Formats: sequence, C-alpha cells, structure tokens
Amino acid sequence: MASRFLLRAWKPLPLVIMGLAVTALALALHIVRPSFLHNQELLVYDVLLRWTHRERGPGGPVIVDLDEASLREFGQWPWPRYRVAKLLDRINTMGPRAVALDMVFAEPDAGSLKNWKGSLERELARSIRVEGLPVDKADFDAVLGETLKRGPFVLGYKFHLTPEDEGRDCVLHPIPLILRRQPGAPERPDGLFTARGAACNLPVLSRAAGASGFFNIVPDPDGVLRRMPLLMIYQDQFYPCLPLAMLARAEGASQAVLDLGPGGPVSLRMGAREIPVDARGNLLIHFRGKGGAFEYVSAGALLRGEVTAEKLKGRLVLVGTSAAGLRELRATPFDGAFNGVEVHATVLDNLLQGDFLGQPEGAWAWEALAILAGGLVSSLAFAHFGARLSGALAAVLALGALGGSAALMRGQGIFVQPLLTVLEIVGTFVLLTWWKSHTEERALNQRTQELLQTQDLTIHSMATLGEARDPETG
Repeated sequence: MASRFLLRAWKPLPLVIMGLAVTALALALHIVRPSFLHNQELLVYDVLLRWTHRERGPGGPVIVDLDEASLREFGQWPWPRYRVAKLLDRINTMGPRAVALDMVFAEPDAGSLKNWKGSLERELARSIRVEGLPVDKADFDAVLGETLKRGPFVLGYKFHLTPEDEGRDCVLHPIPLILRRQPGAPERPDGLFTARGAACNLPVLSRAAGASGFFNIVPDPDGVLRRMPLLMIYQDQFYPCLPLAMLARAEGASQAVLDLGPGGPVSLRMGAREIPVDARGNLLIHFRGKGGAFEYVSAGALLRGEVTAEKLKGRLVLVGTSAAGLRELRATPFDGAFNGVEVHATVLDNLLQGDFLGQPEGAWAWEALAILAGGLVSSLAFAHFGARLSGALAAVLALGALGGSAALMRGQGIFVQPLLTVLEIVGTFVLLTWWKSHTEERALNQRTQELLQTQDLTIHSMATLGEARDPETG
C-alpha cells in the first residue's frame, strides 16, 4: 500500500524536471541577455509605461514656442539677435525662475550692422558709411549678450561624441561634482558619455548668460527615446544637461553629488533630490503621454504684448520651436513624432515632481528571483493539475508577474523586467501540457492495441471452440 502511494506521488517527477529545465533556460537567458531578447524587453517596458504613467504636475514648465504664426508675422528663422533679445526681455519682465534656450547661437549674426557693413565693404572693395544708428546697437550679438546678463538665462549646446570639431573655442559651464564612492566602487565614473567637442554658442553670449547645458539625446538601439544623459564628461570635467542646468540655476544649487556603486553611477543628488541614474548617467524619462502635454505660449503673442505676466511668473520656461522644418522630432513610447523641446520639458517636470523611474542596483537579482519562483511554482503546479486548471493558473501567474511589475512602477518608480518570468510560465505550461497530451495519446494507442489484440484472441478462441468435436460422440 505504501509503495503504491509513493509510486503515485512521484509519477509527476519527470514533468517537474522538464519544468525546471525551462526555468534553467530562462535563467541562462537572463544572464546572457541576447540582443533579440533586449528588444522585446524594451517593448514590455513601453507597455508598462503606458499603463502606469502620470500626468504632468501643476506649475510645470512652460514652452515659449517659435510657432508657424510667429514666423509668418516676424519673419523666417533665424531671427535677428536684437529680436531674440526683445523676446527674452519680455519673458524676463514676467518674473520666471529660469529660462532655457533650446537652440544654439554658434555664428555671429550676419544681419548685424557691424558684420553686414564689414562683409559688404570686403565684397565691394569700398568704404560704406551708415549714420543715425546708435553705436551700442550696431552689434546685435552684444545686444543679446546684454539681455542675457539681466536674467536667469541658460543656453543650450550640443556635444560631439566623435572626434568632430575638437578645436572649437567654447565657453561652457561645468557643474561642481562630488564623487561619493560605495565599497568596491571605481575611482571615476568611466561609464559616463565622454564628449570630444561641442557645437556651442558664441563666447560673448556664453559669458553673458553664465549658465549652460547640453541637449544631447541618445535613443535606444531600436531608435526610441526612453532615457537622457544627465551628465557628460568633457576635458576631465562634468557638464549637466539643459534641464539639470536650468534647475540648478532656478534653485541656486552650487554643486551636486554623484553616488558610485560597484557597477558605476547609481544616483545623482542635487539639494534634497536624489535622482536615480544608470551606469551611463542616464535618467529613465517618465513621459506624460503623447506630445502636447505641456503648456505652450506663442513667441509672437509675447512680442505683441498679449500675454499676461501671471502666465510665466515663477515658472520654468523653455524657448523652442514647433515649426515644421525647424523642430526636432523624436520617437518615444507614446508618440512616433515627439517634439524635441518637450523632451527637455518632460525631464524638467520629472526633476520638479520627483516621480522618477529607475532600476535599483539589485534589480538583476530580483528579476532572477522572480524567474526562479515562477519556475518552481509553475513546474510543481502544472505537473499535478489538468490542462484546464493549469491554463487558469498560468494566466493568473503571468498576469500577476505583469501586474506586480506595473504596481512597483506606478507606486515606487521601480522597474523590474517581467518578460522572462512571463515567457517561462507560458513555456512551462505549453511544454508540460504537450507532454501530458503526448503521454496520454501514447497510452490510448497502447490500450487500443491491447483491445484489438483481445478482440482478435476472443474471436479466435470462439472459432476454435466452434470447431471443437467430442472424440467419442463426434
């Protein structure tokens, strides 16, 4: 009796072993991380972000837009620097906390009287005299520089990550950074992006503004933008991105602290904020939805004086463009054509609201633990239960893995990748269900063969009995 009970209890053992083999394969994929799997994980992250994202917070950044109507009224871009100065003066009088320019003034204003007169004299080989214009208005770049001195302005520039234009004379503004190392951490954050040169603003403008930040955006291998570097290294100094430089200008932050773990950067501290970053110094962008989530103010309406001061008072302002042919479009998890200036607005809103997304240092171990737990539970359960109950349990476990990851992402801002756990559960269910079906089919075929043999034997016996004769009576 006891031996029969033990035999019945250990009958699913081969099925459990098969399920554990699927678990071992999932763990191996988790360690190796092949490229095809990485692309699928990115898609799962996009789905979870669409499920869990939050709307922008109150009092978020405002975008002053060089839109189509502004360009029709005031002329094509680039505008003369005196007109840009007039726009910035209007913004500054409304009392914003900081104003960032998502554009680069890399060359002198060709329409400036100083440059225009010199160029024309060289081409015509004769002297030209202009009367009636004040001397201090002859250089439009100097006019813009004076405006930049009067307000909390932050200029934007672009780093070159390849050996391009290394000899350009740039006036940039590094961020004083304190490195705080955990046990086993490297001496320097070598994983950060290292720039080789920069497309920067005129020195007269950079010195006048006193603050600047890069606006490089690095998409993932599939071309979708999900993260943005907060820091880059250039000539052995650390430089902030445009939203970070803007926040530092608005709050008067004089320095930041970069926490280094054994794998590289872990978080960036500025004031009371602790910003999670990956090993390359990237922040996972908590997108607020499709494009147009932020408040836009037309630059033309500002120049005409149609915008009240309350619109920008105490706000963080980004000056950019949505005009066709000028705007930079990016693919995001929500939108295939997301306006570039809204990317910086989104990062800035993340910094203001503090609802960051990130993967903690132990995320890899937690994912491995989820794979192991899911494999053990599914292997033991599917080996004992029938197809219907196993299918229902597989759906519950898979949805539980997705729902748990979504709950962590929504509540704590922690992203734990559920893809391999879900694939493992589904794979274990399919494999064990197929094997049980195959085993049942083999058993049914065997029973059918035995039944046919029994029938043949019965017929043969009856035929033999019918032909039998008593040896005495015949």
